[in-house]
Amino acid sequence: MQDRQRSTNQTIDYVSAAALAVLLARGIALNVSIFGFDAIFIASWVVLVVSALMRTRLERIQLTSVSLALGAIFVGFVVASAVAGSALQGTITIANYMSVLGLAMLLGRSNPKLLAQTLAMVLTFHLAFAYVELLTGKTYVYSTWKLLEATYVNGVPRVSSTIGDPNYFALALLVLSGLISHLRRVLGLGIKYKVVAWVGFGTVLLTFSRAGLVALVLVFVFQGARKNQAREVAVMSIAFASALGLVMYALIPAISNTATSIASRFSSIFESDASLSSRVKFQEFGLDTLLNSGLLGIGPGQFETLSLQLYDSSRPLDLQTQVLNTYLEVLLAGGLVSLVGLLYLMGAAFKRQWALSHFYGALLLGLGVAIFTLDTLQFVYLWLLIGSGLTIKKCGQSLNGTYIGSNRDLQQR
Repeated sequence: MQDRQRSTNQTIDYVSAAALAVLLARGIALNVSIFGFDAIFIASWVVLVVSALMRTRLERIQLTSVSLALGAIFVGFVVASAVAGSALQGTITIANYMSVLGLAMLLGRSNPKLLAQTLAMVLTFHLAFAYVELLTGKTYVYSTWKLLEATYVNGVPRVSSTIGDPNYFALALLVLSGLISHLRRVLGLGIKYKVVAWVGFGTVLLTFSRAGLVALVLVFVFQGARKNQAREVAVMSIAFASALGLVMYALIPAISNTATSIASRFSSIFESDASLSSRVKFQEFGLDTLLNSGLLGIGPGQFETLSLQLYDSSRPLDLQTQVLNTYLEVLLAGGLVSLVGLLYLMGAAFKRQWALSHFYGALLLGLGVAIFTLDTLQFVYLWLLIGSGLTIKKCGQSLNGTYIGSNRDLQQR
């Protein structure tokens, strides 16, 4: 009986891992439609529902607080839509992050080593795609919808893989690399996980994303501060960056151009930067809209329609309609109720993982700052980070109702 149950559990784990890998690898370039339906989305939900039902029956998962928090987010959406007199939109978005959240929670609880393997494979896929973009000198997805001049910085392509946007790709790299590093610490995994994670961290530089670069720095600053070595970490980081920059500038012209491009992305903040001024304009409009709604919000998907009035008759190819601030985005979609639900989930994940490895806390804090400049409610990697954090346990703790005594036991499971 136990062998049969173990075999069933393993089958569920591997199917769930495959579904999660596809959801994380997909992007603008990997959308598959059959008879007008999103085939990947439908398949992932079938896997999630079956897995959840089987796991609930076999392991008696208690998800009361998580369910209440997710319920609060959805209730906020419904109330905001009703008060604003608008139809409830964005249900596909809600279901999309729910599938990733659920699969990450299931794997984090039942087989964290398989979760680490899955994330490493997805990260390797994205890295391979990114370096093909770099070596060929062009982006294969980003340039199909963005103005051509925005896809390059000083002639260097902004890598984006299948995600299709360098800013979101930077956060995807950060979440994947950070979670792999966290799981390596918790589970005692081998050096190959450390290598792929550090390559992922380094590739964030090639996205030229200001939000991604700031988040990357903050992760390691927060991690250093946790060890009461903030000053030493800061000094060493500045010294290392300066030395590396001089070597790059003096010895390798191509990399020197990349370093100059990264610097130009930040120096442009103090000049007439169109991207920055556009963000400010949309966030001011979003804040006014929120206040006019009495902090109840206007419903998911409604701000995109309202923001069109900020454009004149000539609309650019890369039409911006988002508020580009996750917290304001959630407030607009569902008011304070939805924001409280999201913050509760983030806080619960932070608290659970803090006792295992402080690196997760640093990762969540760094990402939490970065999403002040991007919309990530629909971004599956935010929900991957939250879902994993809600369930991952350390070796020696109860997993699936059994006691695991060592890393070797976990790896042989």
